[in-house]
Amino acid sequence: MEPPVNQKELVMEDNLPCTSSRARPNHCHGKQIFKTSKLGFQLLDLPEDMLCKILSELPLKEVIRTSVLSSKWRYVRTINPKLRFDGMTMGSNRSVYGSKQRTQEFIQNVNATLKQHNGMFVEDFEVKFGLHSELVIHLDNWVRFVAASRTKNLAFDLVPTGFRGRYVRYLFPFELLDYGSTLRLQRIQLGFVHIELPSQFSGFPNLRKLDLHLVRATTKDINVLSSCSSLEWLSMVRCHLDDELKVDLPLPRLLYLCVADSMLTGIKFNAMNLKTFVYKGWRYSLEIRSLDLKNAHLNFFDRISVEDALTILPTVLSRVKNLNLQIQTTLQMPTMLENTSKFSQLRYLVLELTMNCRDSGNILSLASYLGAAPFVEKFELHSGPSSLSTEARRSAAVGGDEKVGEVLGVEDAERRLEGQGPGGAARCGRATGCRIERRRASSAFGTPRWAVR
Repeated sequence: MEPPVNQKELVMEDNLPCTSSRARPNHCHGKQIFKTSKLGFQLLDLPEDMLCKILSELPLKEVIRTSVLSSKWRYVRTINPKLRFDGMTMGSNRSVYGSKQRTQEFIQNVNATLKQHNGMFVEDFEVKFGLHSELVIHLDNWVRFVAASRTKNLAFDLVPTGFRGRYVRYLFPFELLDYGSTLRLQRIQLGFVHIELPSQFSGFPNLRKLDLHLVRATTKDINVLSSCSSLEWLSMVRCHLDDELKVDLPLPRLLYLCVADSMLTGIKFNAMNLKTFVYKGWRYSLEIRSLDLKNAHLNFFDRISVEDALTILPTVLSRVKNLNLQIQTTLQMPTMLENTSKFSQLRYLVLELTMNCRDSGNILSLASYLGAAPFVEKFELHSGPSSLSTEARRSAAVGGDEKVGEVLGVEDAERRLEGQGPGGAARCGRATGCRIERRRASSAFGTPRWAVR
């Protein structure tokens, strides 16, 4: 039988002083206090696919820094399936973004990383760097890498910080993409690129998302979308067609279409399942065939009378359920219009109008919008005086260096159009919720109330 333990001695042993301020020693005065043991689990013990998933969520700069943890990490980071190169974050602190030194550093870093990934599968490949003449030959090589690495998602964002007055874009070498590459690509984002497709180019059968920003192309080249039968999301911001945006064949899976601040003469789409349509620009011919259009956001630059709006829009958007209309309007009649076309399924209407003060006596004609929407349940009217001429609005729209895709987008608008946004309690006509607000115009187009992403 073991001798009894003196509790007082135990307390004394627990309070023995340690000789180190950083860690207690294993032994003190010949008696063991605690044992140290190695961790039973280390990050490198995770399966390779899980490690790749972890690394894919980190910025490339952080992924490269992991190589100092262990020699094994140098191999793990080379199998990262997502490569994102951003010139704003890559490079030394001594170089300035856009300078020749930063461009050289960026090229060297990208080429060194691609050399380590040669022959490996890369799911995402993204390059974000302002177009520079020294980049062109390397961009071609990086497209070859995309074709060889079986990439699914491709992004070339080459928009310079100051692009006004720069008309030369990067001619994207579609001829370097073999048939297998066009089959695998599911998402493409191109910025500051010129599109000129080879004569035998067959399109992207499995492409789901296409994002074009400051892209130059022709109607013939854009018509390649006819062969993109899987396309679900299409955005064109500040693009230059100088012709009609037309797709000959139906796009049965297209759910979202955005065209903003682009040089074109009209839009013609057959997308029976389209849910959201966003347009910002001059009033051109619109022909959108959709059986289930849920949200429409229209921002016209030129002046539109109530008569014109209610003659054209109900025909083009006959099945729309939620409509946000931002226009500079003229009120020519003091009374409601008779025999206007009808929005047969419209439930939520938001009008954001800039008007000439001289038309204030004809304000009653705005009620014509309610007459054209017999089933509307919620109506919002935001109005303010017109502050700029049409020519000034044209200049403001074409100029500026901001990316419109960051000013115009969908999330906030859909929240409002689906009834989640602010709504008043007052009643107006048949509308169950009506909000009428008079605001002061703070810019050429008033304050943007929704954004397209």
